Amino acid sequence: MRKHITRYFSLIAALLLTLGCKEEMPLLEGTGISETNWEASIIADHEGELLSLTFTSAAAWEALSADPSWCEIITPSGVAGDAALRIKVGNNVSIEPRETSISIQVEGYPLPEVFTISQEAGVTEQGEGRYR
Repeated sequence: MRKHITRYFSLIAALLLTLGCKEEMPLLEGTGISETNWEASIIADHEGELLSLTFTSAAAWEALSADPSWCEIITPSGVAGDAALRIKVGNNVSIEPRETSISIQVEGYPLPEVFTISQEAGVTEQGEGRYR
């Protein structure tokens, strides 16, 4: 019986030692994004438009919009290398300007690449009519 217990504990110790020695991949520095064709803030047409942004990614990536109701990511992910991010910006029919952020997270990198997209007010009211 004692022999089985000793063998059992030896097996557990060896397993824990093996798992404990497994080296984790460290996160790389920066965002993993380079050669972008955009500024930190993009002003989109108030009538809406399709934006096509290019960049180089060091690894697989995913993009998210903070407000997809009017700023929709058409290409939400990609692989390492040259990439194109397409964003559909909707028509702003509000009398208020609006702004949202887009973030691109590259696998293995701690920081996302973040930029903003904004639109001027779509319609303003003057007198009895509605004008731009």
